[in-house]
Amino acid sequence: MRILFGLLKRILLLVVVLVVAALVAALILPLPGGSGKDAAAFAGPNGRFISIGGTSTYVVTVGPADGPAVVLVHGFGGATYSWRFTSATLAAAGYRVVAMDLRGFGLTGKAWDADYSHLAQARLVLSVMDAVGVKSAVLVGHSMGGNVVAQAAQIAPDRVRALVLVDAAVVAPEASSSPLGGIPAALLGVQPIRRIAQFAVRLGLGGDTLEKMLRSAYADATFPTAGDVAAYGAAVQITNWDLALLGVIRDSGENALAGPVADLSKGRPVLVAWGEKDPWIPIATGEALRASIPGSQWLVVPGAGHLPMEEGRAGFEPGLLAFLASLPKP
Repeated sequence: MRILFGLLKRILLLVVVLVVAALVAALILPLPGGSGKDAAAFAGPNGRFISIGGTSTYVVTVGPADGPAVVLVHGFGGATYSWRFTSATLAAAGYRVVAMDLRGFGLTGKAWDADYSHLAQARLVLSVMDAVGVKSAVLVGHSMGGNVVAQAAQIAPDRVRALVLVDAAVVAPEASSSPLGGIPAALLGVQPIRRIAQFAVRLGLGGDTLEKMLRSAYADATFPTAGDVAAYGAAVQITNWDLALLGVIRDSGENALAGPVADLSKGRPVLVAWGEKDPWIPIATGEALRASIPGSQWLVVPGAGHLPMEEGRAGFEPGLLAFLASLPKP
């Protein structure tokens, strides 16, 4: 028995030494992938950076300045690039289009100590509207962005003329948006553990992992071009992208709506649009969301996956334009 206890002590000591060594190594070794690039290197011709609450926020505006305003909000891992086709079509139809990269995504500033909850992102959307002189608008949100625009409608109902929820990941008040509760926030709050997590996300998303993830969102995995892959990959080349991703994980338990989902249609029309073959959020989820919002309209985009505004333009754009045309003049 004494021999067994001695062996256990040695094993325990070895484990402690390995853990300490890992923590020390994480603090002193350079992170893989380098320190990152300046977001300005990736900005497009219609984009600009607006400082909002200390965050350099990337905003793209197109279309006539006096046209009815439509604000486009991307999903998780998305960016203004997600709306490149929609923006051009709406602008040509006479709408003033405002697209933005949410905090921590795309080309917008990235930092550990920012608030990445969807409520904070909704306030950022409203602040961008203030910055570009838009009093009220139709808010279009894709995937995670659907929950962000829903939050905006709840906290500033007078500023949201209508909602368009595209393959939206809406988090109902009664739902738990993080099954782990406050554990991620507690662990990531410890600097050495956060540093190890940085190593993990950089290594885990290295190689062709991001491209595979992107292609998995489409019904036709060959749809994204090499240029599309590069454009979406720009976000993970920018300084502190890994810290921003960890911040999103840290704050993921605070994303449930404050009010009932059914209230989203109070005082405004709502269109729920879904890719028929969405591999990430099944169309049955969209049908349930549509049913939970009284009076909401329903648009199925044939043959499209999780990004119908890209892959299913022939079905998505006419449906969106028809919905916008049916709205009362602002």
